[in-house]
Amino acid sequence: MDIVCPQCGFSRRLPEDRLPGEVVIATCPQCACRFRFSVREGVLTVLPPRGQDSAPQARGPAQGAPSGAARGEDLPPG
Repeated sequence: MDIVCPQCGFSRRLPEDRLPGEVVIATCPQCACRFRFSVREGVLTVLPPRGQDSAPQARGPAQGAPSGAARGEDLPPG
């Protein structure tokens, strides 16, 4: 499955055996965007940068691309 950052569009392939079964938080290694997602529903929310108190922005899945990532960690190296 390809993981696509909702902010910058950076993508990386994640093997099926590493896909999380629950909602997790991922951090893009390119732009540091943090986002909640699930394999089934895609990107759920984009979180504010660390240290900011603003509320998360609701976002839909990346256009035309499936979403996913490692369990609360940075996107895995390609």
